[in-house]
Amino acid sequence: MNLLHFPKRSLPLLRRAVETAQDDESKQRSVFALLESFLDTGNWQEAEAIFPEASRRLTAEEIPPWQSRLALAAARAGHN
Repeated sequence: MNLLHFPKRSLPLLRRAVETAQDDESKQRSVFALLESFLDTGNWQEAEAIFPEASRRLTAEEIPPWQSRLALAAARAGHN
């Protein structure tokens, strides 16, 4: 869940944070938050596009549940 509880409103800010991050840690945190916002808004295509980069913050055990969230978002949108 988006920590700000406004995932749609956070998208432009998070995109900008990813683009202008001064260090790798900030960029990784911003990309992961952007992934959460994409999933919370049902934008599975953009979530899928950034998943490889966002998943660097995940452990091997955490990746499958996030992949499931992505697949579920795609299925809800009618894409198998």
